[in-house]
Amino acid sequence: MQVTMEQLDPCKVLLNIEVDADEVERAIDRVYRDFNQSINVPGFRKGKVPRPILERYVRPDSVYRHAIDYLVPPAYAKALQESGVEPYDEPQLELVSLERNKPFAFKATVPLPPKVELGEYKGIPVKRRAIPITEEDVENEVKRLQERHSTFEPVEGRAVEMDDVVVAEIAHEGEDEAAPRVSMVQIGQNAPEFDQALLGTGPGDERSVTIPAPAEEGEEQPPQRLRVKVREIKKRILPEVHDEFAKNVGGAETLEALKAGIRREMERQVEQLTRAEMESKLVEELLNRSTLYFPDSLVERDVAEDMRQLQGELDKRGLTQAQYLEGTNKTEEHLSQEMAERSRGRIRAGLVLGEIARKENIALSDEDVDAYIEKLAEENKMPAATFRQYLEAQQEMESIRNRLLRDKIMAFLTEQARIEQEEQSGE
Repeated sequence: MQVTMEQLDPCKVLLNIEVDADEVERAIDRVYRDFNQSINVPGFRKGKVPRPILERYVRPDSVYRHAIDYLVPPAYAKALQESGVEPYDEPQLELVSLERNKPFAFKATVPLPPKVELGEYKGIPVKRRAIPITEEDVENEVKRLQERHSTFEPVEGRAVEMDDVVVAEIAHEGEDEAAPRVSMVQIGQNAPEFDQALLGTGPGDERSVTIPAPAEEGEEQPPQRLRVKVREIKKRILPEVHDEFAKNVGGAETLEALKAGIRREMERQVEQLTRAEMESKLVEELLNRSTLYFPDSLVERDVAEDMRQLQGELDKRGLTQAQYLEGTNKTEEHLSQEMAERSRGRIRAGLVLGEIARKENIALSDEDVDAYIEKLAEENKMPAATFRQYLEAQQEMESIRNRLLRDKIMAFLTEQARIEQEEQSGE
């Protein structure tokens, strides 16, 4: 057997494999023996058909196809051994030639393990937003609590005004009469064209509303045409803000205690947001400093899994992929390209972080996982053992381990980074 190797890229080699003619003949003989045991030839018992007669009953292409099944696996395994290639995934095979009394030639494109050449990953300069929580932020959240716990009183004797809540039947133009849905909308919080059309109307009034589609670069969308019928006008009544309000809506003893709790929660959310932003910048800079190679099969497998998960979500919602593509204004090719791009980003980040973990001996212990599960179980008011069983049943354990390991790696990188606080006002 002859083998030559060609390096196509850092993570892919091409093996040109040629099997000797006598091996080919032995494989063909074996195929004919198999057929002799299974094919029915008039006048002969199975296994007793002379070869010349058997050849009349078996198509040559069928013989060659079965011979390939016998030839390729051992030839490929021997080619890997002779070339020293260590495959990362299954090869792509291409038949070159197969004829009687001649060598059998085929090609195997073999994916190799990813290669990561890390740049400097310690002392990376990175900015982290410092967002202060102001009294105004807290008061705005109290205002939202007011609105969430507000009541509505019917309005009679006048038309719709700004800030009114309108109960209306809303349907897209051209839909069946049974299609309108009943919704509550607050005037002043919708598209200007919608609010303007309803101002001055009363119960029983109908309006046709045209709302221009948001401008998207390179894609011109048709306007939204709605049919709106006013059923009822209501006025929002906000509850008074005092200690009793704090007890009812927030479980706090006093209004000041409620505001303090709101501030703590907002500070926690800001801390999570700014940390995630900073970590994203760190990973982006790491990728810029590093050189990575990985086989296409990694992306293909990742995209296939994303497609499977998307189909599962669509099945739950009773939608087909065609309906999803139409609703998102995408083609199947566009969707696949988007998924592949996201996959490459995930793979690149995972490879870099994994290499850092290897170099720095960062690992996840069983104690780390147990502590995290106990924390989640306490938050969900469940025994830790019961909650672990639930996570295992939902096949969440691997995802949890991956997330916890990533957190440890990012904690290491953050500790090593040169962080500059970037002051700015709250949003």
